[in-house]
Amino acid sequence: MNWPAGKSLRQCLRRGSALSVIALSLTLASGGANGEGGGFRDERAASPNSWSGSGSVVRDSDSGKADPGRLAGEGAEPDAVYLRQMRIGDEAMARGNFEMAASFFQHAHAGNPEKSEPLLKLAMLFKQASKFEELAEIQQRLIRLEPDHLDYTVEYGLTLLRLGRTVDARVQLHGVLDLEETPRIYNALGVTYDMEGDHRSAQAYYRIALEQDLDYLAAMANLGLSLAISGDYPDSVQILSRLNAHPASEAEHRQILAAVHVMSGDVAAAQSVAGEDFNEATVDQTIQRYGLMPPKPQKDGI
Repeated sequence: MNWPAGKSLRQCLRRGSALSVIALSLTLASGGANGEGGGFRDERAASPNSWSGSGSVVRDSDSGKADPGRLAGEGAEPDAVYLRQMRIGDEAMARGNFEMAASFFQHAHAGNPEKSEPLLKLAMLFKQASKFEELAEIQQRLIRLEPDHLDYTVEYGLTLLRLGRTVDARVQLHGVLDLEETPRIYNALGVTYDMEGDHRSAQAYYRIALEQDLDYLAAMANLGLSLAISGDYPDSVQILSRLNAHPASEAEHRQILAAVHVMSGDVAAAQSVAGEDFNEATVDQTIQRYGLMPPKPQKDGI
């Protein structure tokens, strides 16, 4: 079978600004060694007025929304109010009512600024809703509250990366690297360089991550992608083949390898890797998603 040289394939061959969704939505977000854990579900928040928890809901007469202070028993002992606000916030979050949950967690934080739990809950909500500007603000508060908690700084760096603030992200991540070297941080630093087009530096960081953990799938995927973007298809295929041979590899990894095979002109290898999943639309989507570039046509005499 000859790969169609159709317009649709060429149209989606464009360099993307965010290199690896695997790194950002899986490993970097969850901290899993092999990039496991999956991304966040795309849930729709229920209407704030759809709260169906037990007991009567006290409404604010102006907004029609639940009043966290009154509903949580304002006037009671501060600890009791805090615990009830957190409990109602958790129940609202479990029901998908993220706006109401955020309101209760914000009130819990306002009354107890020394506690990190309400901020952590808000961070979880904003991450699920992809509200990264708000998430960054919450993470800054957490860092001020517990400056020795390195995970907060790492997560803040990753949020800056999602916002496209690569230099700021690099500063945060390098600051953590001075205190604790982990494959996760080296991998994230690699992404900051790839996003700026410095693929050689990015690849060096991915390789350090893999030296520390040979089974770090996110770094393996990012290294393979970076090599392909920089035109080094043989090394890219070698790394991505190793990734696909790993017991924890996923279908997405096969699609990446198949796309790189197509970019290098080996359609038969792409079909062999992807199997029944191999089709033009899937390869097009993979190329577009990961910012892969086609091989540049060779000019006469070069």
